[in-house]
Amino acid sequence: MLHAQTFLFLIGGIILCSAEEKTSTEWWRNNFIYQIYPLSFKDSTGDGVGDLNGITSKLEHIADIGASALWISPIYVSPMVDFGYDITNFTDIDPVFGNLDDFSKLVTKAKSLGLKVLLDFVPNHSSDKCSWFTKSIQKIKPYDEYYIWKDAKIVNGTRQPPNNWLGAFQGSAWEWNEQRQQYYYHAFAVGQPDLNYRNPQLNEEMKNVLRFWLNRGVDGFRVDAIHYLIEDSRFLDEPKIANTGLPDTDAGTLEHIYTCNQKTTYDIVKTWRDVLDASPGPKKVFLTEAYTSIDYLMEYYKYGSNLPMNFMFMEDLRANSTALEFKYKIDRYLNRIPNGQSANWVVGNHDKFRVATRFGPKRADQLTMIATILPGVAIIYNGDEIGMENNIISWEETVDPAGCNAGPERYNTTSRDPARTPFQWDDTVSAGFSTNTKTWLPIHPNYKTLNLAAQKLAPASHYKVLKKLSALKKYPAVKDGSTEIIVVGYNVLGIVRRLPGKSHVVLLINFNDSMTVVDAASWMNIPDKMNVYTASVHSNIQLSSYKTENMMHITSLHSKMLRTSVLLCLFTAVIWCSAAPNPSEEWWRDSFIYQIYPLSFKDSNGDGVGDLNGITSKLEHIADIGASALWLSPIYVSPMVDFGYDITNFTDIDPVFGNLADFSKLVTKAKSLGLKVLLDFVPNHSSDKCSWFTKSIQKIKPYDEYYIWKDAKIVNGTRQPPNNWLSAFQGSAWEWNDQRKQYYYHAFAAGQPDLNYRNSQLNEEMKNALRFWLNRGVDGFRIDTIPNLIEDSRFLDEPKIPNTGLPDTDSGTLEHIYTYNQNETYDILKTWRAVLDSYNGTKKMFLTEAYTTLAYQMRYYEYGSNIPFNFMFMGELNNRSSAVQFKRTIDRYLDAIPAGQSANWVTGNHDQGRVASRFGLKRADQLSMMAAVLPGVGIIYNGDEIGMVNRPMSYKETLDPAGCNAGPSRYNTTSRDPQRTPFQWDSTTSAGFSTNTKTWLPINPNYKTLNLAAEKLASVSHYSIFKKLVTLKKLPVISKGTTQIILVGYNVFGVVRRQAGQSPVVLLINFNDVSTLADAASWMNVPDQMKVYVSSIGSNIQIGATVNTNRIILPAAASVILV
Repeated sequence: MLHAQTFLFLIGGIILCSAEEKTSTEWWRNNFIYQIYPLSFKDSTGDGVGDLNGITSKLEHIADIGASALWISPIYVSPMVDFGYDITNFTDIDPVFGNLDDFSKLVTKAKSLGLKVLLDFVPNHSSDKCSWFTKSIQKIKPYDEYYIWKDAKIVNGTRQPPNNWLGAFQGSAWEWNEQRQQYYYHAFAVGQPDLNYRNPQLNEEMKNVLRFWLNRGVDGFRVDAIHYLIEDSRFLDEPKIANTGLPDTDAGTLEHIYTCNQKTTYDIVKTWRDVLDASPGPKKVFLTEAYTSIDYLMEYYKYGSNLPMNFMFMEDLRANSTALEFKYKIDRYLNRIPNGQSANWVVGNHDKFRVATRFGPKRADQLTMIATILPGVAIIYNGDEIGMENNIISWEETVDPAGCNAGPERYNTTSRDPARTPFQWDDTVSAGFSTNTKTWLPIHPNYKTLNLAAQKLAPASHYKVLKKLSALKKYPAVKDGSTEIIVVGYNVLGIVRRLPGKSHVVLLINFNDSMTVVDAASWMNIPDKMNVYTASVHSNIQLSSYKTENMMHITSLHSKMLRTSVLLCLFTAVIWCSAAPNPSEEWWRDSFIYQIYPLSFKDSNGDGVGDLNGITSKLEHIADIGASALWLSPIYVSPMVDFGYDITNFTDIDPVFGNLADFSKLVTKAKSLGLKVLLDFVPNHSSDKCSWFTKSIQKIKPYDEYYIWKDAKIVNGTRQPPNNWLSAFQGSAWEWNDQRKQYYYHAFAAGQPDLNYRNSQLNEEMKNALRFWLNRGVDGFRIDTIPNLIEDSRFLDEPKIPNTGLPDTDSGTLEHIYTYNQNETYDILKTWRAVLDSYNGTKKMFLTEAYTTLAYQMRYYEYGSNIPFNFMFMGELNNRSSAVQFKRTIDRYLDAIPAGQSANWVTGNHDQGRVASRFGLKRADQLSMMAAVLPGVGIIYNGDEIGMVNRPMSYKETLDPAGCNAGPSRYNTTSRDPQRTPFQWDSTTSAGFSTNTKTWLPINPNYKTLNLAAEKLASVSHYSIFKKLVTLKKLPVISKGTTQIILVGYNVFGVVRRQAGQSPVVLLINFNDVSTLADAASWMNVPDQMKVYVSSIGSNIQIGATVNTNRIILPAAASVILV
């Protein structure tokens, strides 16, 4: 039984690196960096304050725990308003810490111990006592523009700051200077005026500061608060954030769009990088501190930061985070690291609570273990290696300006003093930090038992765990191996590092509050027996062999908050699986998914409407064409206002389609044919006939808040909707309910009220709907219209788009910045992903429908969508697009796919015109060919495999609410009925769809000649082409080969798939309206002769023929695949 701990097993000294191993010029890779807060590390003079000589006397400790470098927080001359972060002289040592000679001794000794020395570089501001600032006040050149000065704003005769910007330490970020008669800007304390980097002379001064310390042996810098470096030059007011619960003086009440993350910041970093690169000797490192979004963080790599600091363990993840949340955050971060760059994991620092306080003492080793086993650099804060905890500091004892300025009511939420108390070396006076009983911050009273000396003597301790971890960081599998992050069973996090020919390393962490049994061997594909290398403190796990199959118990003892972490190491002698890759669990990769629109697929009872038994009777067709899965559009109970997309019961079948027993038969038969079954999940709204909505109208809890209700806006005594939001189906998105006396929001039809995902109980209802169908054998879901899921809670009017040519009632006249693509949508998706991942057996799949930008689309991968639908063939590209437009659009999409994720190609669906209608009959096969040859999943709509076309509809025949609501003059631009007509099986009554001559939508009159039965008999048909494409999709060269997209001469599009030892596969498409001669051999570097595998209908290129690729004639609009 594994108790609540973390552990690793290794054999002898095998974890040490080989003597012949090449040393990287980037010495920091896969190492530990140790942060020292100098005031609190070691006092050598007895004044109660840490200093340089104190640090020097304890350097052996840093070398002993295996760190590669020490990073020293500011030691420059300072009045200590912000304890060293307010600097008067950037090129000298404050007497509190010592002098330059003391610094030289420290560097010399560190180098003798193999330690690199990094300094804090604080470029955003100086002290107001700095001589530069004094001269700037006096307008002495060049210092007059070294700071950010602005004239006052006069309001009603009263002097006001230039704008509403707030300082991080409370209150206005502007301070009036009586002598200069201007305000100066300070992002932090009043005594820390910001430097002006729009002045090149100031930047040259700061580059000279870097050179000064580089010349004294410094190996790099941690750049402080870099995202504050530049401010927007227009000095506009920053937007207020509503309902923060913070006082108006708190910077957290503003959205910092003008004072943080300005693009010019990156250019400044690049100039500093040049200074470091010009310095001789070992490569110098830049760490940049920016509490910012992942997008801004990744930019720093491009401009010279080696380690843009990753604060996920202090910002995104907490003690109550689940294994799945850890997995998602880590995966998202690792997937964004640019090629060739190093990840990093900041375990703790001087600005945040200590690890043992944030996560609990019994989980103190957990983050260090994660930071060790994951690729990249681990950054640890002094004291965390022995599990030091925050000290409780009273208001009277508080010295941190962040706490002092917050006042006695709020200081404990902002003060950083508790995490900065002196290091606990032993149980002597002042914990061995100082001979003085009065120290600059009080010693934690637990020092008698929690100290380094005691941990060295203890049989198990945080200190001993860290020593083993730093040694493991140098192990080959951890340095160079692949990384897999797995949720093992329920709420157990697993990480495996694998390297062929080397031992694997495995980490297991139990996030449950009780003992958990997991089959780690099966989940993680590791041997049944492994050795524990190290275990977290208090686990009582012995460092010996341990079974991983069926009987691995990970338990928590004594405390509900206890978590267990286990690190296992597998050695070469017992590696049995490294010769071949593990089979992928992602069954959908490089396959085709077939969409069924149930109303139109097959009618089994003669009522003219498709149903489940009809689908079941035709499953052989789907298996015959080679699809891997069928996706069913909605089959739930519905009044059919939007034909199934308005749902009254999410866990039952509408009688139109059948019942649950019919559904079970469908699933059983599909599985017997090797087909997966996917359902439409429609979470944005219900029907207004849903019982939830009825109860919401009546304000019956908890349903009262299941929908989005708002009071009317009274304008000139007249009731008006709350804002200008418009429905996708025309007109206001707000409908008045006279019973509740409020408006409800509906993004689509008035009969489809939107659900309120700010209500956790509602989300639990929807998770239960997912569970209901998963328990009935469903393999995944397509999530309908996911960008509409959440609306901005401020309910502001959306901006109007000028000159659209659309009526004012059309939603296309508004820019949907408040009703679409809201950040919280992704968080909701993540909770649903957790539901799917909690199911064993075949991996479950999410497809997400979002007609949105590429950036928003890619984010869905990060939060649990396996296939965020790619609608380029229905949106950006059409029958007028050129070969170069196809190439640019496809390249841009493939380049954006996160590492390890699958692309997808939606060729058609029930909401857009059919392929043969959008692109023309001659190009009907073109998109299927692209979807087959390009990497990823192809998604095809029923009927497109036989080249069905739209059936024109009169307004009287129109049923789709999108068309009906548009009116007789515009219905044909919005109605989706033409592409939803029944499937054309044969030339009998109603195209073989129904025995009834009257069908829910009229049959296309071309069914006599265009039908599946006829295509099966024809020598060449869309059907036979599609079957060959699905077969091609399964070839290794398609599933694993490289992809090149090439323009072959003028307006000929080419794709080459290559794999070593295999013949290439080539797709050529002529986008010209005339026959074109192409030299594919030269342009694409393919063999001179290749065989035609398949060609498009009407091209007259014979399948099986050998062609000369240096002179291949492509008829107008022809597509051909060569092998």
